[in-house]
Amino acid sequence: MASLKRLIFRNTLFNSFSFIWSILLNILLLPFMIEHIGIVGFGVYVLVISITGYFALLDLGIGVSLVKLIAEHNAKKQFEKMNEIISTAFFTYAIIGLIVAAGLFSIATLFLGVFNMPQEFYSQAQTILYIVGITSIFSFPLLALNGVLSGLQRYDLTALIGFITATLSAIVTVAVLLAGFGIVELVLFISITQMLCSLLNLFFAKKLFPFLRISPALVSKKPLKTIFSFSLLMFLLSLTGMITFETDRIVIGIFLTVGLITFYEVNLKLNLITRRVFHMLRAAIIPTASDLNAKGDFKGIQRLYLDSSKYLNFLFFPFVLILMVLAKPIIAYWVGAEFAEYYLVAEILLTAWFFVSDMSDPILTGIGKIHFMLFFALLHSISNLILSIWLVGPFGLIGVALGTALPAVVFGPTIFLPYVLKTLKISFREFFREIYVRQIIFSGLMATILLLAVQIHYPQNIIETGIYGAAAFAFYFWVILSVGLRKDEREFILSLLAFKQAKI
Repeated sequence: MASLKRLIFRNTLFNSFSFIWSILLNILLLPFMIEHIGIVGFGVYVLVISITGYFALLDLGIGVSLVKLIAEHNAKKQFEKMNEIISTAFFTYAIIGLIVAAGLFSIATLFLGVFNMPQEFYSQAQTILYIVGITSIFSFPLLALNGVLSGLQRYDLTALIGFITATLSAIVTVAVLLAGFGIVELVLFISITQMLCSLLNLFFAKKLFPFLRISPALVSKKPLKTIFSFSLLMFLLSLTGMITFETDRIVIGIFLTVGLITFYEVNLKLNLITRRVFHMLRAAIIPTASDLNAKGDFKGIQRLYLDSSKYLNFLFFPFVLILMVLAKPIIAYWVGAEFAEYYLVAEILLTAWFFVSDMSDPILTGIGKIHFMLFFALLHSISNLILSIWLVGPFGLIGVALGTALPAVVFGPTIFLPYVLKTLKISFREFFREIYVRQIIFSGLMATILLLAVQIHYPQNIIETGIYGAAAFAFYFWVILSVGLRKDEREFILSLLAFKQAKI
């Protein structure tokens, strides 16, 4: 089990480097982009990118299915079956890319009029949709190869590709906007950059898996059925996730104004950063759970859930609490005081994370127990959409945030958690003791001290705000390492630092 934990730690660490770098770039670029393309222009940019994001759903869950299936067949050394699955996914993605292009062209031509958008931005929004549609034809097939790297549990390489892509995209963004171009040229050059970077997936997949063959001759109904028997459910889960996390901008664009999307987006960024950190910390679990499931190691799956959830919350709780306490000064000094007027949006959205912060999703996905996940996700997303539309009228942006957060707060602990514990045969007492008690006590202590510090001396600039956050983290981890961990946990964390980099 120790080697398994070390593998998860290594994969999570490499994911962390890439994600943190991407987050830092987003933090730096957001005020720069708003300054150069304006509040309304940035709102239009975010809205159109959200629309294109919905077409990522036509992935149909194939990506997650690939990770699971590649991990299982690789564990059994069934290389020919791996090639069949990869080839089938590759050419299926090629067809999906054509469908995505057709869909984006249709929206650009027929449906943009439903949004409350200044007339001068309509043609720009249309052109962006055309650009993304064309590049989708070429970029979608390469998604199959990203699934190969993840299924082989080489998250160091997916992290490297993510790092390169994020860095080059940021450089392109700065260069394009400094040259005086607008959102159309920005999307064009970023799309080309990301498409070229995705070719690295092919290079590394071939190097790691020399037996890799992608051929129409390997496409057959059997692997297609295997992929879609799992991926259809994952598609529906992705759809519900899209409704939960991405429809806010659509609701604001229809019922309020496109300009207000920018104010919401700035505050939403803290939640999106939190979401990325959350998924970063959980990313390595699906193939690991699949591997244990393929070997019939149920005890290992139980231990994986408890241990990974425990360490997740040791990191995640203080991160969320620091963002909540410092949300207003962070936004004010980062983007501007006018955006900080809506800081309650950030705090409301962040609150929901305390009710869904465990490893249940990737564990259940890895062992194929996703039917109830789908039911819960549908309940969550539909409630989210209805509440957001209902509350946007009387409460504006705050209402949209409440509509997003309330379903997680209400349904997470009352419906989803009992199912998880029953499936994994874990008592609530053991769950709460391992995953929540110490995390709540020590992160709560940290947050209380941070709140008092802010009341005594409110941070006067972004540097002071950063110092407050860093000091809070340092205090928290000092307390945790001193008195918050058992001896075996402390020794395990220190032993993780001795891992060795895998060879390509």
